[in-house]
Amino acid sequence: MPGSHFFHPPSLWHSFVFPFMISLPPALITTPRLIIRRRDPSDTALFKDAVDSSLEHLRQWMPWAHEEPTPLEALRERIAGFALNFEEGREFVYGILPRDESQALGCLGLHLRNEETDREIGYWLRVSATGQGFITEAAEAVTTAAFGTWPDVQTVTIICDPANARSAAVPARLG
Repeated sequence: MPGSHFFHPPSLWHSFVFPFMISLPPALITTPRLIIRRRDPSDTALFKDAVDSSLEHLRQWMPWAHEEPTPLEALRERIAGFALNFEEGREFVYGILPRDESQALGCLGLHLRNEETDREIGYWLRVSATGQGFITEAAEAVTTAAFGTWPDVQTVTIICDPANARSAAVPARLG
């Protein structure tokens, strides 16, 4: 599939997973430069700024950006929905912030595609944060967390528009 890239865990090991429960990945992941955390309504203003300051850039690649800007309260409700979905194990949307938490850099979603073996990652960054390796760092950390959370996961696929050269280069950097 164009724009899809597959990563496989270094070893396949299995454990019993209750069919009626899904393990949750960590709500907080840190890297040397980043805080990657479950979206939370308290961060709404930071993420509104990230989207609003990058609309021209985001509209090239992200269909949802054509519906922006979103009023602050509507965005807060959307982010509360992301948090609820995370807690209920439906999808896992992370905010990406620098370690000083001074601004939102972007988002990364970890999505269930097959309950037992496949996960998918999609992402966006504010325009001022592109080209600095933030998405590569975040995608690597979240992929590692996915394999650690779900031992039966065999692939984590990055979905991106192949015309977005910077985004399409991320999987190649991850190996």
